[in-house]
Amino acid sequence: MFSIIVVSLNTKKKFEKTIKSILKQNIKNYEIIVIDGKSTDGTLHLIKKFDLKINKLHVGRDNGIYFAMNKGIEMASKKWTIFMNSGDIFYRKNTLKNIRNFLKNKKTDVLVGNSIVYDGNIFLKRKSKKLLVNSLESSFSHQSCVVKTSLIKKTKFNTSFKIAADFNFFVNLLRNKKKFIYVNQIFSINEAGGLSDKRRINAIREFYIVNKYNKNINYKLIRYSLLICYQILSRVIKIFITKNFANKIKKSIN
Repeated sequence: MFSIIVVSLNTKKKFEKTIKSILKQNIKNYEIIVIDGKSTDGTLHLIKKFDLKINKLHVGRDNGIYFAMNKGIEMASKKWTIFMNSGDIFYRKNTLKNIRNFLKNKKTDVLVGNSIVYDGNIFLKRKSKKLLVNSLESSFSHQSCVVKTSLIKKTKFNTSFKIAADFNFFVNLLRNKKKFIYVNQIFSINEAGGLSDKRRINAIREFYIVNKYNKNINYKLIRYSLLICYQILSRVIKIFITKNFANKIKKSIN
């Protein structure tokens, strides 16, 4: 029923956590597809450890995460596809079972749930928002959505986008009248610090490119500009607060 695609590159400890999370699921109607970018940190040794549990494997260098994800799509054979990055885990051992039940009861092309994001210190619940054709922000995590495999095989991810290829894919599905179902249940726990977090301004720029040919261009341009200003201001404030705090510590020590 599910093709679970795990992308890894030098993520030894994280990789094991993700695979174990999949294997703990209380239904087994899935295939595990691992796409590794030729890791050199011991990840490949771990992959061999789980050799009997991994259904399909591709090891080789690629030009980025979306190239790797597209390789996984080519190998997917089940009706539904889920993407998990190394370090991501399913919320509970019955998550796939719950997803299966949602899919049985509803006609859908994309099923979207909520996420918990872990930043190394705290867990934050992130409720998915409804994606709109003129959205300028990512509305949900791809780890917490399930996509009909036949749809994603048709177009795959546009690798000209370095950060927003998944966003571009989902917006295009929406434009083509595909049905999104949103459920108020947590599907996955994801680590913070992905590409869109680390390179936030670049991410917003790519989100804008996805939608710049839509209507209401002036409105979107204003929103885009405000989002960029907000990110820059946030960084400046963060730097100022950090420096100010450091100076206070130095003074207290002296």
